[in-house]
Amino acid sequence: MGERIVNGGFCAGGGGWTLENEGYEENWDNQMYSDSGYCWYAANSWYEAIVLGISQSVDLTGVPHIDFDWSYTLERNSGDDTWVRIYLDGEIIREGSTLDEEVWDTFSYPVALTGYHEIAIRMNGGVDSYVGIYGWSVSAIGSDLPPAPVAAFTGYPTTGVAPLEVAFTDLSTGTPTEWLWSFGDGNLSAEQNPTHVYDLPGTYTVNLKATNAGGFDTEQKDDYIVVTAPPVEAVLLWKFQFGPS
Repeated sequence: MGERIVNGGFCAGGGGWTLENEGYEENWDNQMYSDSGYCWYAANSWYEAIVLGISQSVDLTGVPHIDFDWSYTLERNSGDDTWVRIYLDGEIIREGSTLDEEVWDTFSYPVALTGYHEIAIRMNGGVDSYVGIYGWSVSAIGSDLPPAPVAAFTGYPTTGVAPLEVAFTDLSTGTPTEWLWSFGDGNLSAEQNPTHVYDLPGTYTVNLKATNAGGFDTEQKDDYIVVTAPPVEAVLLWKFQFGPS
């Protein structure tokens, strides 16, 4: 299993997290604390609504779910827009709403994504409000194995007179590392782009198996190569007769 995130805290600049909207001291006090390698974010005495948060871009290829173990505290004045949320690609996947007590929250969010995606934790508060988040761990763990390839190939020429030499080209996607060709006449090849000679007339089915660390795929083209017999050369027989007719 390959690790994408295993983060013992939400420290900006550590574990890939970036602090968002650093702002100025007059916007909030005590924006980040650190203790024994763990970090938490707290804001109070907001003079205007400002979103404070951390984010990072994560490769979620092969990751089945993101696991969170965190806590938050919300203390607000009446009418203030005070919240703490977790986002994936800008969409809210978790929101803290319990007021005036510390809440420990553990949850797992399923994903089926490839490539890099943004995970963010953001909080908002108003005048004389307090919002705090404390990070224990966030993990997104999946396989480091690449996706299996998708096999594809072409050959040229596909018809002709025996002996017919055909050049095969691998068109597989997904970066295969091994190839196995079956040319339909009992011969095999492990080259990526082999050339094969068909000595006898016939119709041949060609199969390619493309493999990498994540698996394999095959493509088969039935009756793909058609080899015809060479034309029969005409033989002219001369009859010689000697003596009287």
